[in-house]
Amino acid sequence: MIYRHWIQVGEGTLLSEDYMRLCAIAPTFVTSRGITMHVDTPNPTGNDVVQTFLDICKRNGLQQAMFSAANCYGYYVDRSYEQKDLEAASFLLLLRQREIQRLEHERDAQGRPLLVASKAKPSIKLGRIWANWIIVSDKVRKLMETQGFKGLEFGGVVLKGASVHASKEPFWELKSSITLPVMANRHRFINPGMSAPEPFQGDFSKMIFIDDPPFRTGEVHYRRSELASLVPIDVARTFENLMEPHPALIVSQRFYQFC
Repeated sequence: MIYRHWIQVGEGTLLSEDYMRLCAIAPTFVTSRGITMHVDTPNPTGNDVVQTFLDICKRNGLQQAMFSAANCYGYYVDRSYEQKDLEAASFLLLLRQREIQRLEHERDAQGRPLLVASKAKPSIKLGRIWANWIIVSDKVRKLMETQGFKGLEFGGVVLKGASVHASKEPFWELKSSITLPVMANRHRFINPGMSAPEPFQGDFSKMIFIDDPPFRTGEVHYRRSELASLVPIDVARTFENLMEPHPALIVSQRFYQFC
């Protein structure tokens, strides 16, 4: 895994000699508004350059935040998963797929998502509606059904309107019959607020994020003992509305290798 450290320091937020020292360390990242840089390291704590930046910012009395401001320096870390990391994981979080349509996110009386006919192109194999309702073609559905994936379900998709460009074959929503237990790192849950994140108060109807500083995005963790009664699992949905206004899908290594 590679850890990408993002650092932002605004001009005028540090003592002049300290700011000039940082500019000398990273001259290619200096802009008219300050320093915006990233450093890739093999460990989450960074290297000497990262630590020098953080130490100088703290010594100048700045607070850490996601982005720089008058009294803050910006700092967070992104995890960059390599192929070997993905292949070593038992389960993987299915993130946002290629967007098919964004603003239209209706469902009919039977709960089926509505796909605008002009966007239901025959070339689409897999994509998402709105946030991350995952849609697959009829051909992809048939291929997946040959594998006997445990927990895999498909729901109908209804075309909205008409278009001569719409596929003659149906589309399907990728779903699951299995709901996972609450995540093991539930103590790190936060809810998005109007201007800042809010503490999680136990309301699972709200969208949930995992607070795991200095990482921008927290990882999903489960206890093996809490999954024991459910395994084997190939496709399951989270109990939480994770980073979206609906549950996310978790898939097995077998599902990942097939797709």
